[in-house]
Amino acid sequence: MGVDGAINQVRYSSTGGMYVTASKDGAIRLWDGVSANCVRSIVGAHGTAEATSACFTKDQRFVLSCGKDSTVKLWEIGTGRLVKATHKQLRCQIVVWDTLTAEKVAKWPSNHIGAPRALTNGACLHILWD
Repeated sequence: MGVDGAINQVRYSSTGGMYVTASKDGAIRLWDGVSANCVRSIVGAHGTAEATSACFTKDQRFVLSCGKDSTVKLWEIGTGRLVKATHKQLRCQIVVWDTLTAEKVAKWPSNHIGAPRALTNGACLHILWD
């Protein structure tokens, strides 16, 4: 369950008990925050494209990831199951979701073309496009 490529991002959970990595090899990996052991590896999380960003949801039950395949995906931490994925029609938009209700709060058109590069998670989830 090691890393086969460079890591694009590391994010800790709010408790520090876990951290998640998004890697150039396309995998999302969950790590124990104390032992640094990999506890779950989602290989090919974004197909053959690299995973560019990942973050925990507020309740720490899920991880959101984005990749160069132009998708944003929601993963269940306990099982590694894909819960939901956006479709490529979200490209060229900036989208904000409420992280507690999963309701879309706002969206704006964007002149950017390309894969999402970063997820930020506060009171709302923001997706930053390349």
